[in-house]
Amino acid sequence: MLNSVFLFTGDNVYTLRQELQRWRFSFIEKYGENSLFVFNSENWDNQSLNQALFAWWLFVSKKMIIIEWVPKDMSQDWWIAQDKIDKFFSDFEANQQYLTDDTMVLFVSFKPDKRTRIYKWLSENVQVKNFDLYKEVQLKSFVKEKLQPLTISQEVLDYFLEKVWADMFRLSSEIE
Repeated sequence: MLNSVFLFTGDNVYTLRQELQRWRFSFIEKYGENSLFVFNSENWDNQSLNQALFAWWLFVSKKMIIIEWVPKDMSQDWWIAQDKIDKFFSDFEANQQYLTDDTMVLFVSFKPDKRTRIYKWLSENVQVKNFDLYKEVQLKSFVKEKLQPLTISQEVLDYFLEKVWADMFRLSSEIE
């Protein structure tokens, strides 16, 4: 198992994004912004990605590389062409032994296609962080926590969740 490689996935996009931001900010705070590399559909380039993953950097002791939409996401909004993903992943598999513990790799895919070879390989060989949708009890405690130090009655909380429900981005916005 690759100890410094993670797969962030799940239907709860809000908590996934919050956790990813927390990891990013703490990494930048500790190692600097030059140590963070983000690759997604807007700036995808296999050569740059492989260089960030496997090359040694003169002024960087640790690296965090965030690779969004790999494995291929079922959402058609921001997907990367499968042939580009396959080419990248072939290189990644062939060179995985060159990944050091100083290189942290985060694959981010909200709804990955679980039938693909890439997803199956990642789920077996890396640490998977799954972010499931919150149940009603978790939503209530999320709202209460966000409203601190204010308190609301159970009836108001039930009414609020009935109107806004489970979209945590909307819940957060309405709470503010």
